[in-house]
Amino acid sequence: MVFGSTFLATRVADTDGLNAHFRDCALFKYVGEGEGSGDAVMCAFDDVIPICVIDELGLANLNLSRPLKLLHYYFDKGVQIEGRDEYVRVLPFATSNYAPDYANENRGILICTSGLSEEVLEHVF
Repeated sequence: MVFGSTFLATRVADTDGLNAHFRDCALFKYVGEGEGSGDAVMCAFDDVIPICVIDELGLANLNLSRPLKLLHYYFDKGVQIEGRDEYVRVLPFATSNYAPDYANENRGILICTSGLSEEVLEHVF
């Protein structure tokens, strides 16, 4: 089972919005309340894959508040669940027409494509 959340990175995006999307994905692994303990319990599905899609990752680099700095921590450690010592890995999937900073590039797989030729464009449309 896959749980996904999409964050649109913009020039005015903030860290709180990005943090909320990653936490939503991580908290999907937790459901319900423990029996009388008040603690969240792990989901019974071990095959749950939380994915956070970040659209236009490079565009957020134009933001002076640098909201993508939060990603370095999440890429390396995962999302920490409040009140617990464990971290949940959230799979980030980012797309961009703008170049991300080198620190984010080095933590991922960069796939570049060239522009389409006129023949391909004519064939498609």
